[in-house]
Amino acid sequence: MLTPEAITTALKAVKYPGFSRDIVSFGLVKDVAIDGGAVSVALQMTSANPEAAAAIQTASEEVLRGLPGVERVTVEMRQPAGAPGQAGGGNPWANQNRVPGVRRIVAVASGKGASASPPSRSTWPAAWRVSDRPWVCWTATSTAPAFR
Repeated sequence: MLTPEAITTALKAVKYPGFSRDIVSFGLVKDVAIDGGAVSVALQMTSANPEAAAAIQTASEEVLRGLPGVERVTVEMRQPAGAPGQAGGGNPWANQNRVPGVRRIVAVASGKGASASPPSRSTWPAAWRVSDRPWVCWTATSTAPAFR
């Protein structure tokens, strides 16, 4: 008889491409459903690598079809959005708003930690111009830039 445990145990035979560990130990198996002889499995990929996803899907389908009582197999691959620098990732800064008149923003933190008292004048943000280029400096306690 088909059980979710039997399906999960069978999927331990599927190795993640390039690793010696299986997809179950990596935690990719997120959902197992059984309806008669139909088995449906959802796998959550941790990388946006389409070649690895295709290899895992093919190997998972083969392993599940080999189980007694399985008539139909569906393996759903859930892939994360592309990370910056990867194909399909796009520009991570494309939708950010720009500060008018400011080309570069430098974040500065003092590393002093949190304080229960209100910030002193020295910890408020400061702004200055360097060679006709506006710069904005934020401190760890600031909530908005100050321009001078």
